[in-house]
Amino acid sequence: MNFPWALPADLSLIWWLDHAGHEADLITDHDLHAEGLACLAPCKAVLNGSHPGYHPEETMGATEAYLGQSGRIMYLGGNGYSWVTGTREGEPHCIEVGKLDSGSRVWQAEPGEGYLASTGQKSGLWRDRGRAPQNVVGLGFTAEGMDESQPFEHMPDSFHKRVAWIFDGLGDKDPIGDFGLAAGGAGGIGLDRYELGLGTPPHTLLVASTSDQSDNYPLVGEEVTGAFPGRGSTQDAQVRGDLIYFATPQNGACRAAGSIAGSQALPCHGDENNVARIMRNVLNEFLRDGELPGSAFTGDETLWRQAPPSRRETMGPGIASFSRFVTEMQARSLEEDAEGLANWAVDDLSRTLGFDAAWYGWATLGSERVEVFANATMNLPEGFYAYWKTIAEQDLLSRDMIENPGKTAIYDRAQRRQTDGMASLSDRFGLTRMTTAMFGRYGDYPSFYISSYRTGSRARQWSNPERDFLQCAVDQLSAAMKLTTCEPARAPSPRSLSILVSDTGIGLLGLPALRERFGDIWPRWTGDCLPEQLVRLIGSPGAHILHDRDLAVQVEATPRFQGMGLRRLTMRRLDRFDLLTTREREVARELADGKSAKEVARHLGLAPATVRNQTQSIYQKLQIDNRAALSAMVNAAS
Repeated sequence: MNFPWALPADLSLIWWLDHAGHEADLITDHDLHAEGLACLAPCKAVLNGSHPGYHPEETMGATEAYLGQSGRIMYLGGNGYSWVTGTREGEPHCIEVGKLDSGSRVWQAEPGEGYLASTGQKSGLWRDRGRAPQNVVGLGFTAEGMDESQPFEHMPDSFHKRVAWIFDGLGDKDPIGDFGLAAGGAGGIGLDRYELGLGTPPHTLLVASTSDQSDNYPLVGEEVTGAFPGRGSTQDAQVRGDLIYFATPQNGACRAAGSIAGSQALPCHGDENNVARIMRNVLNEFLRDGELPGSAFTGDETLWRQAPPSRRETMGPGIASFSRFVTEMQARSLEEDAEGLANWAVDDLSRTLGFDAAWYGWATLGSERVEVFANATMNLPEGFYAYWKTIAEQDLLSRDMIENPGKTAIYDRAQRRQTDGMASLSDRFGLTRMTTAMFGRYGDYPSFYISSYRTGSRARQWSNPERDFLQCAVDQLSAAMKLTTCEPARAPSPRSLSILVSDTGIGLLGLPALRERFGDIWPRWTGDCLPEQLVRLIGSPGAHILHDRDLAVQVEATPRFQGMGLRRLTMRRLDRFDLLTTREREVARELADGKSAKEVARHLGLAPATVRNQTQSIYQKLQIDNRAALSAMVNAAS
């Protein structure tokens, strides 16, 4: 390793405390084990070292009790509170640990070593005993690597009034700790992340995060439930280190930064750096008696300090903005067609989430490639789609989604994982940070997608809440577009079905319903392309009768924007009225209105004899013999 480890690493923190004028007592693991809560109770604040990973029951319990009794902890390491340890009475200098069937380990416990000889307790990870580190300090081990470290970046929670004071004196966009004695950054070596499912308190604020380390930072073994590739930092969003804050009863609190490299950035630039500034802001407040800053806003998740100018135009993700989006979308879906609804939604989301351009439409993801069937763009120059097709096989976003189905994909121009085509697309159109969300199970039918882009050298990263918001919006939008096209109540008649297709005959919305309603007409029909008879009709708007299939088809071009070129096909089974010619239908409607044969002849410009002949043909084809029956059938057909 080319960086300090263990005690040499912790000397950076000790130097900083001395340099900043703070008097500090050093508490060893032995002290805490022997004295328990009584050892911590007098402390106004407790700071961890860089790798507090091995704990017996006594030190775990003391830490939890301290936080529960108004204690204030600054967790400054990674891979902490991980392994169960024990000591034998009378031999406190000898610590026992058994590494069992999960966890990152360089040796494997032998059979019979599943329980500690010193205490009789089950060894291994505390997580496997139901006490994951997230239950203690809100963070838990997620990855480790030794080749590089990266800075932390602001997350949306950093602007909450509960924690805005932590960043006093810092820029809203400046990377936090793009320097350090441990591989050049404050985020690295060992990383811990926020995870509600493992016990992070639900009111915890995720204020900063570090990611985009190299793929030498794989997801740790206890997180891997299946053997498949794509678990490195550039491939798996779980590989990251988080900076969090949560309050506890009686004015207690925990500020945790999950990185072994974090405190080793403190001495850089002679203590004049933003990592040290955050440490000063937090520690100074933790040492004061009384309420902590922001306590008045505890539980208030909607009050935010004023964001910087670049963010004032965006509403930000949250329950309130998502509810507004869905409510307005439902109202618009009563009047808009699918294209109009998609156009509105992308524009609305650009303001809510703060992206500058977008590409959206319908596509399928196969095992090797993506195929786009209909698409449009927002704030992108003409030729974007044509250029993308030249680099499609190198598209890292589609590759990421193929490898991680059901998740949004992200791309950063500065990330390590690159292809020539992806870098060229980013540079050509100025797309710095990208994320893509897609609806449905890939490969079954074409799915709706939105690729959204932030541009420029100062574009901010996509946060997890923003990515979740986009995915949920795409899911809801896809359902709404399906209703505008396929909902029975909106069809021209209860017997008909409408679907939306591309101009090449690929079914985009309503294909499963078509297969269910009319699949018996083409029993060998498979795939997402319409039967050949229907494909031939797409270029001919109007009404069509397929007598050999007992089917009536209406083809219409939906309103176009940016050349999407969709078609709506409305189909129903033939009835007897469909057997009439166009002229016979005109005569039938006139007769059904109560006109005499002479009046019909005069109104349509026909000879009376012609009207009488057509009337006989109409009655014969409809299998009726009187005006009342004719009127009933005409009204039903209408």
